[in-house]
Amino acid sequence: MIFNLTTPYGVSLEVLNQYLKSLYDADWEDERGAIRFSADIKLAELARAKVFHNARIFLNALLEEGGAPTTAAGYLNREFVGRVIDRLQLPADYLKTTRLYRKVIDERDVWPLHKIRLVAEYGKLVVRRNKCFRVTKLGRELLADDRAGELFRRLFLTYFRKLDLCYLTHVREQPEIQATLAVTLWRLEQVADNWRAVKGMAAQILPPRVQAHIISQQQSESATPDFFVSVYVLNTLREFGLLERQRDSEWCVEEKDVVRVLPLFRRLIHFSELPSLKNN
Repeated sequence: MIFNLTTPYGVSLEVLNQYLKSLYDADWEDERGAIRFSADIKLAELARAKVFHNARIFLNALLEEGGAPTTAAGYLNREFVGRVIDRLQLPADYLKTTRLYRKVIDERDVWPLHKIRLVAEYGKLVVRRNKCFRVTKLGRELLADDRAGELFRRLFLTYFRKLDLCYLTHVREQPEIQATLAVTLWRLEQVADNWRAVKGMAAQILPPRVQAHIISQQQSESATPDFFVSVYVLNTLREFGLLERQRDSEWCVEEKDVVRVLPLFRRLIHFSELPSLKNN
């Protein structure tokens, strides 16, 4: 029977499928789940995590100013945006280019700030009350240096589990990538253990049905599975300091890039072992 065939992982297809299903169904908050996330990471380990540092800059700015008024539409007001954006870790010339085309800069004109505000709000680090954004008690507590790992974990889980990656990335909706992300991360740890080309990576880390779905909807030569993996997964992991690339550039990961996971990836993300390996 096909279920008795051995896979490259040394287990039957039945066992492998059960394991993959456990990743798919996993509660990311479960400390004993099939995928788990550490909170004991030290501040010094997060030097490359731009999302983390920008979140701290944003929260500290709110504390310093006693909060920030919202616009009628519920965004940060222009005055606060203008004061905080020069403190953020942004790609070179990002603000110069933005100011070239915008006479006034709103929150959504600085997309990294907009994303951080959303992550902070959905992660219950800030609250919108009486037309003002304020840091919550939890947000103040997690700003402590000795709780950096807890803040980092919360930012990561909020980003990938509570927010819509399609909205954050500005590309065509591919909800299957987000829904099966635990499986993709498990494969990425193996595939990108050393330098690996982004081109062709989707076939190695995406569940086959997800890749087939993307191909079936492909509307242009550039809208490949590798493109969506780059935008939805690899670039965001790089912003979290979990992945690096060989090419020296601050801009988005592309198919021409070569990448690998960093030690912080394994410090943050842990997977249960395949059943057969536990018994060896």
